[in-house]
Amino acid sequence: MDDPATSDQVVAKFMTDHKYTIPVLRGPDYSTAVGVQGIPTTLFIDSKGDLVFRKVGFSHHLVQEFDWRLAAMATKAAPAPAKQQVAAKAK
Repeated sequence: MDDPATSDQVVAKFMTDHKYTIPVLRGPDYSTAVGVQGIPTTLFIDSKGDLVFRKVGFSHHLVQEFDWRLAAMATKAAPAPAKQQVAAKAK
């Protein structure tokens, strides 16, 4: 098993190297708590902590889809499929 401190450092370096400024939620039980059933799984969580979109799997159109979803969330016009409160927070 990876040392959690080392894993945190690896994730932080990856985010910095790629100039990503979005928060990364992780923890030993996070994927189970939010119901991840496949990899990759991307969750869009709004500023209130509500899950507004879940994408499981890969497609060649992810960048375009994520761009418009993020833009819609920024203007609060995001289509909100069955919202659920994200109870687990990264530790």
